[in-house]
Amino acid sequence: GAEIQHARIAIDRQQRERHLDERLGFRPRDQHGIGHRECQPAELAGANEPETCFLQHEVFLAALIARRARGLDLRDAQSAIAGYMVASDFTRRTLDGRPRTPWFGTSPSGALALGPAFVPRACFDLCTLTVRARRVRSGALEPQVARTSAEFAHDVALAVAALSRLAILHPGDLVLVPTGIGLGRVEAGDEVRASIDGIGE
Repeated sequence: GAEIQHARIAIDRQQRERHLDERLGFRPRDQHGIGHRECQPAELAGANEPETCFLQHEVFLAALIARRARGLDLRDAQSAIAGYMVASDFTRRTLDGRPRTPWFGTSPSGALALGPAFVPRACFDLCTLTVRARRVRSGALEPQVARTSAEFAHDVALAVAALSRLAILHPGDLVLVPTGIGLGRVEAGDEVRASIDGIGE
């Protein structure tokens, strides 16, 4: 009876994982339990995009993974992080109504800037962070946008734990945690700067 119950639980888990893989665009998992998604060069480079396509800027807190991790809970998620960087991301958007696959295939190659320094987890306080972004357009400095929040500790743990349940995390992997700060649509010639207190600009 116990063996049959365990088998039913295993089959149910596999069915849930397959359903999640299909929604995220993964191919079937390999022998290591990792799913893969095929990306065409045109998809990464943004070739043949319509004129309605544009880039949108967002600032993320980048968490660098320190160890192999899978199936983490919120309590263990922080211990899997080596440290943090600023991530300035430019995501390809469209106004033509075409659906986008969630999570994947939305950023052209070279659209993510990281830095300016790596700060170890033990030296970085997540309790209260201020995130800032500013832009120079046509030689004029636009008003700075900023957000101060004490919620990043929970946000980081939640993001790392959630991703560890979708795929195995390995040392050197980056988890980008949204900060709620960005400059919106960017145009050719814009100079964009992003900063997080304790890391830099």
